[in-house]
Amino acid sequence: YPRESSSVRGGSGSGWFLGNNFVVTNAHVIDGADTIEVSFDGKTSNARALVVDQKLDLAILALSDTLPGLSAAPLASQFSAGQRVFALGHPLGKRLGRDVKITDGLISATQGLDSDPTQLTISAPIQPGSSGGPLFDEYGNVTGIIVARLKNQASPDGDIENINYAVNVKYLLPLIENLEIPAVQKAKEVAENICELRCSSVVYIETK
Repeated sequence: YPRESSSVRGGSGSGWFLGNNFVVTNAHVIDGADTIEVSFDGKTSNARALVVDQKLDLAILALSDTLPGLSAAPLASQFSAGQRVFALGHPLGKRLGRDVKITDGLISATQGLDSDPTQLTISAPIQPGSSGGPLFDEYGNVTGIIVARLKNQASPDGDIENINYAVNVKYLLPLIENLEIPAVQKAKEVAENICELRCSSVVYIETK
């Protein structure tokens, strides 16, 4: 699933804050980048890829500078099919404005394409530029990392629509176990407004 193209060589995507100047995104968002810039609330920091897993399509970035106001998002420990989720990110880059965009849907299945156990199938709509953004449960805990959508295509049963994928957050854990990340308490109450609770965890990523 391509990043949002912003120039001949560059692109953009989304990410979210783990804490201690670490940001999670997709490997394909930063693939081939000479420079990586992470922005939040009008401020920007250069970043470097610290951990990249091409198979899972995950990357951990280290920020050069602190971005004031960023808050770390807690990771969910359990979730299931049928559960409501929210996808937060920056679809279509700057063309839709700098505010975080939110869509909601369900975890359709706890496996991805061809029964891939590393992915969740979700019904929350996503677009180019959504890649790398967090998928929150209704409490505000990260259940996955937005990664791809199944493109509309002709089939005997009609067009395939609104089938999207996120990397299951449990597969992120081995990539961050050696990083010094402060513990963030899991949210246990349903969020009245997911943006008020978690938009401060979401960043915009631009590559050149």
